[in-house]
Amino acid sequence: MNDIFKTIRDNLTRSYIFYIPDTIYNEFQQTEFKDLVPPGAINTIAFRNRKEEITADETKFSRVEIATKYNLFEENLFLLLDAQEKLTESQFQFLMNKYWEHLDIHVNITYLMYVNLGKYFVNLSENVRSLFKLQFDAFKVHHSEIKTKFSKLIKGSPFEEKTRGFSANTYLTTQTKKTPVLKPKPKKQQLISDADADAFLLESVFNIPIKMVTNVT
Repeated sequence: MNDIFKTIRDNLTRSYIFYIPDTIYNEFQQTEFKDLVPPGAINTIAFRNRKEEITADETKFSRVEIATKYNLFEENLFLLLDAQEKLTESQFQFLMNKYWEHLDIHVNITYLMYVNLGKYFVNLSENVRSLFKLQFDAFKVHHSEIKTKFSKLIKGSPFEEKTRGFSANTYLTTQTKKTPVLKPKPKKQQLISDADADAFLLESVFNIPIKMVTNVT
């Protein structure tokens, strides 16, 4: 089961375009990843391909990979359906909960990165902007598909398509807990905070040994 989860989790951040906002750098330096990302790499757009290689070279950002992200999502769906047949009910529920947690937050992250591009990048090419939109759309479709197919096993979602900026407040929350801390709103569904989304992005991307941007071409 651990191997299945590792595959479906890592597929989420393959063919993945992202950036780390400067607003969370000070908090980032207080984590176990201190100095992994140099100051010059903040607010730099990078791309992680299917081989898990990271580059900041825009000419190597693969539109084809992002446009066919659904292939990775189809693999994840197949693995989940296969696991549902082979695992006990409680084992599959545990696997589904873990995957949904990651997917649900990634759909938030990809949305936040897309809508906040103008806040961190001036004169950004329309090509790169469209890649972030393409990525978010792919995640949103997969999110909806998983929610539909496994509706009886899924409990809630923090995703809300609403423009919000990145924030550095309470960044370290998810560094000490495995599940995201949700910001409560009276009489409304709980939504993931911007800080938690930022933290989860870092945690998701930096589960691989990299010297981001400075060591890439």
